Amino acid sequence: MSRLTFGPEDEATPVWTPDGQRIAFLSEGEKPGNIFSASTTGTELEERLTTSENLQWPNSWTPDGRHLVFTQSSKSTAEDIFILTPDRDGVSKPFLQTQFSEGGGVISPDGRWLAYVSNESDHDEVYVRSFPEPSRKLQISTDGGTAPVWSRNGREIFYIENDRLMVVPVETGTSLQPGKPKLLFEGGFVHEYTQFADYDVSLDGQSFVMIQNSQKPELNVVLNWFQELKRLGPTEN
Repeated sequence: MSRLTFGPEDEATPVWTPDGQRIAFLSEGEKPGNIFSASTTGTELEERLTTSENLQWPNSWTPDGRHLVFTQSSKSTAEDIFILTPDRDGVSKPFLQTQFSEGGGVISPDGRWLAYVSNESDHDEVYVRSFPEPSRKLQISTDGGTAPVWSRNGREIFYIENDRLMVVPVETGTSLQPGKPKLLFEGGFVHEYTQFADYDVSLDGQSFVMIQNSQKPELNVVLNWFQELKRLGPTEN
């Protein structure tokens, strides 16, 4: 186990670069939090990637590692999806910026599609847009959905619906054809974020890394509780 960041405040939402040499992460050392990167070897100093008065957190890199997809929060447009090009002096541009809340954008392995979460239907659902131009849109989830994650071969999209992990088979290329959502399993894991996937799928697609829910429901029965209440309560003079 190695510690990679040493900021004075909270640091969260780490995202690996495709080559595994660096991670991008949210640092709240200066309010509101912006995006920094750190070497996974610990041999280089942390680097600031964005400077903004808005809260920002990273979501995914494009397969070539040239662009970083991140979510930005603002008072006027809620959450929006931006694209950052670090080697162009931190220049970023909006990918989706509407009156709705959009975030959690993750790029497909072939770099042609972006899965994300939007509340444009009055509740959170998972959608896919063509990338880099968001000209085509498809809805992936059907009964609510958050935290999309692509399989490593790009043939499936996973997402969370309440406490259930769902999967949708997809055919990608110049066009995308989604199948019907299917339940993989439910319960037993913790999910705390809407705009960030706090789980991942293995390279072979056969297992998941998740936070286990260790809280087990218990039922306690107290016998003779009235007598116990008398014993513990104040006595009359």
